[in-house]
This record gives sequence, C-alpha cells and structure tokens, in this order.
Amino acid sequence: MSRVILNSLTRERLLQRCVELEKLLVSNAIAIPPTSFDDSCLKKKKKNQKPFDFSKYSQRKVALKIAYLGEKYHGLAMQSSTPDTVEAHLLAALLKTKLIEKDFATAQYSRSGRTDKGVSAFGQVVSLYVRSAEPKQDTQEEGGELKKKKAKVAKDINYVKMLNGVLPLDIRVIDWAPVDKEFDARFSCTARHYKYFFHKETHDIDAMKAACKHLVGEHDFSNFCKVDVANGVTQFIRTIYDAFVTKYEQSPSGEEQRDVYVFEIRGRGFLWHQVRCIMAILFLVGKKLEAPEIFKELVDMELYPSKPAYTMASELPLVLYNCEYGHVEWVGQDASDLDIVQTGWEESWRDNSVRNALHTLFFDILGSVHVNASVNDSGSTWSQVRAGMPMTTKEETQRRKHKPIRERPCAESYAVRLARYEEKQKDKEAEAEAKAEHSMNKSTSTPTTTTAAS
Repeated sequence: MSRVILNSLTRERLLQRCVELEKLLVSNAIAIPPTSFDDSCLKKKKKNQKPFDFSKYSQRKVALKIAYLGEKYHGLAMQSSTPDTVEAHLLAALLKTKLIEKDFATAQYSRSGRTDKGVSAFGQVVSLYVRSAEPKQDTQEEGGELKKKKAKVAKDINYVKMLNGVLPLDIRVIDWAPVDKEFDARFSCTARHYKYFFHKETHDIDAMKAACKHLVGEHDFSNFCKVDVANGVTQFIRTIYDAFVTKYEQSPSGEEQRDVYVFEIRGRGFLWHQVRCIMAILFLVGKKLEAPEIFKELVDMELYPSKPAYTMASELPLVLYNCEYGHVEWVGQDASDLDIVQTGWEESWRDNSVRNALHTLFFDILGSVHVNASVNDSGSTWSQVRAGMPMTTKEETQRRKHKPIRERPCAESYAVRLARYEEKQKDKEAEAEAKAEHSMNKSTSTPTTTTAAS
C-alpha cells in the first residue's frame, strides 16, 4: 500500500488495517515484534501529579444500596485471612475514587447485615462519611443557604457512577441517599428481608407453608443458628414479621417438579446462619420426613434446650433481598447509568440461561428414550415412567436413613459452652499475669557480685 493511500485513510481505518494485518501474521505463524514506545511522558505526568488534598473538601454521611452475586466471594465482611470479600473490593473502590481518605474506621462505616461466603445481596445497605464536592469553607453557612448547597451537592457527585466505574461487574452500587449523622446502617434498619430459592421436586409445598406459620412472632431461635460464644451474642430471641413459600417461576418444560419456588422471611434482625438453618428443617418438612409442627417444638426451650444435630442448607440460593429504613430518601439514578448496570449483569444472565436451556434439552431427549420392556411392560418413555415414580432413588435412600430430629443428639447448651469459654479466658488471663509478674521480678532484681579477697 503506497504512502499516498495511507495518507488518505482515516485514523479508524488505519487502526482497523493494523488489526487485520496482525491477524494475518498470527494465522501464518509469523512472530510479531513487541510494540515499544517512550513512556517517559507518562512517568513524568505521574511523578508531577499532586496528592489529593482531602482538607479542601467537606464530608457528608451517605447510605449506599449495594447488590452483589456472592458465589465467588468469601462473604461481605473484610477478613485478614482472605482479600476476596465484597467489602475489600468496596474499600479499594472508595480509596481509588478518593471518596474516603484512609479506611472504614475513620469513615465511620456500618453495614446493615453480614452475609456469609456464597450468599448474595440485592439490597445490602452501608453507611459512611464520604467526600463531598462542596468546598469545606462553604459548609460553614447556616440556615436556608446551607440547605440549598446540600441540595446542590447531591447533583455534584454521582457516587453510583463513580464507584461502579471501578468495582467488579458482579458488585454494583444501585442507589444512594444523604442521611443524618445519627443514621447507622445496622441499628437504623427496621426490617431485613431474605429470599431462598429452591425447586419443587417432590416437596410438599402445602406442608412447608403450614410450617412457616410457626416461625412468625417472637421466638428463641437458638436452635436455628450457629452459636459462637466468642462473638458477644448472648440472647437469641428474634421477631419474625412474615414467613411464607410461593411459586416464583414455572418450568418452561411444563414439568411441575422443575418449577422454582421461593421461601421469604422478613424480620427485625437475624442470627448467624439463621435462614439456612430454617431452610434445612423446612426441606425435611417438604420431604415429609418431619411434621410442620417441628418448628413450634424447636423454638420451645423446654422441649429442646439445646440444638439437635442437622446440616445447614446451601448458601448459594440465599439472597438478602431488602433492608428497610424509615425516612431515607433514595436519590435515584439516570436511565443511562442504570442501563450500564443492567447491561453488565445481562451478560451473566444470558450465559446462565443458555446453560439452563442446554440442560432442559438434554432432559427432553433423555425423557423420550423408551424404558426396557423387561422392566416396564407398557413400553413407556422415561419421562412417563419417572412421572409415575413415588420418589427418586436418592429420596428413597434419604427416607430410609432419616433419623427424626427428636432422636438426634443435641449440642451443649449455650450456658454450658459460655461457662467453659469464660473459664478458659480466666486461665489465659491468669497465665498472662503470671508471665508479666515473672518478667517484672526478673527485671527489677539486682544481681549479686562476689569480690575475691586479695
């Protein structure tokens, strides 16, 4: 290609031509020399860049509404053992955008509720002090002028757009609100709403609905949580406002067992692993291995003074759906910003939808296979035979091996575990005091020296 032709091309066409030539070289196994350039201008710019001066800006307290898919994260809360938590990414984003200067502690950070590894949230709320676009000196004004300036600030910084620009795609800030200095994401929350998704399979939905009625009200849920005497929780009475099971989505194949149902529970506050423990027992009711009244019995501390042994339900289908507050006015977002958020999650949704379609197609093909006449004289297809089976092999095994809750061994009561923990703490304190006293005596003692006679 001659220089005259090259000079006539636009920048976009030149870039396109470079990409085409590079693909041609790669397809012919020709090594491409590495591109080099003088980055001294970049280094110079970085070297001369002044540090961000937070002292020039005022701060304001805000609430952020956050959504995240928890499958690949080690929970919400920051942990010293792993950097891959939702809060670790949130902190990094806040620091990178210069919305906070140092850490969560100095920003007076608070979260509505802690979600464990694998658990998602679409309505998680955190509160903290962040940088405002308003210069600090302007915040000294009082009365109506200050209110006008605060209203102006709400338009100056788009916290949602700024944070989403640096957060991972599966962690999104979806709204924010200005709040008073007394507001606390945890203690100002009036209700928390969880959802847990599951397939119909052979579950007795009516029995599960009946069991949910025993959850509503004020109860001692110590048999529906993980008790850790070291975390400071000393009372396990919680109030549940609503608990119910409803159909969420009908299976495209029309098979009832593949319908998706959701268990919803809404309450003032929840204990560690409370929803997953409730679901574990609710599944036993759905499989007709326990009666719906088991919930009424397990919140009776006279019948069950300590927690019987059972395995928690999986964390993956659980989502913190919403956190409720009074007198919080969410700002709302521009349509363009919301479109960016949705577009990012639609890619993941499309991938999973295709996977589900492939699974459904396989089940359809498998269902059309005729069952051997020696086993089934009618010569029916597998889907017809399976529909008439009372239960699957797995469910039959579970029923045969099931041990009723009332016959299972129970853990030590909270009082016993607390007493042993306090005793250990006293022993540690006594040991530490003994070591300190020994060290002090050793440092204050004067060594004696003996002088030989001349």
